[in-house]
Amino acid sequence: MAIGKIATWVDESYRTFQEEVAGALDGKEFSLVECGTANNSVKLNTGTGNEMGVFFEKLQPGTGRKDDINVRLLGKEGTVKMIQNAAINYGARVYPDPAAPTKVIAVPGAPALVVTDGVTTNASPTVTSATAAFTPADVGKPIAGAGIPAASYIGVVNSPQSIGLSSSQTANTPVNATATAAGVTLTMPGRTSHIRSVGRKVSEGGGAQNDVIEVKDMIEQVVLP
Repeated sequence: MAIGKIATWVDESYRTFQEEVAGALDGKEFSLVECGTANNSVKLNTGTGNEMGVFFEKLQPGTGRKDDINVRLLGKEGTVKMIQNAAINYGARVYPDPAAPTKVIAVPGAPALVVTDGVTTNASPTVTSATAAFTPADVGKPIAGAGIPAASYIGVVNSPQSIGLSSSQTANTPVNATATAAGVTLTMPGRTSHIRSVGRKVSEGGGAQNDVIEVKDMIEQVVLP
């Protein structure tokens, strides 16, 4: 009676790949890499969201062919070394720099939304803008501009072009503008977006560009406010 063999796959943090192009990873230790076109090949990361690991070391340096390399896979917990492209504070989430995707930078805050066609009316809580494209998700967000009282919030969205001011962030408590004007610059928090974070920096200090840093390996989708 024949006895079959059982194959076991061990899911480890490090795995051996080949360079897609011979020599392309020379001197690129701790750079982010992505899958190459050929099976079991990797290349330097070319875009945010493509990263699958960090190049750790060559296993046969200087052979002049597509050398075997050791890659630290992402999403395996623990910590992993990466290269930062700018100073990053301790504890900050990091993600590949869109301008240099083999390195990481701190996940940015959502940029402010600024429009320059706001219209306010004295003694009225209604503020309009032809370009702001207000949505129900904007309710409760702070809004600032000339003629708008300090600590004002969006209390109600009347339409994509019109909102009502509120003195409360959690309830619609109307508050009136103090001037009638057109061409008012309105500033609000940026709209929700997502960034794929590859971890949090756990090295001490901000450091400098091209420093190798230690990152807590924890891939997550970061929702920017």
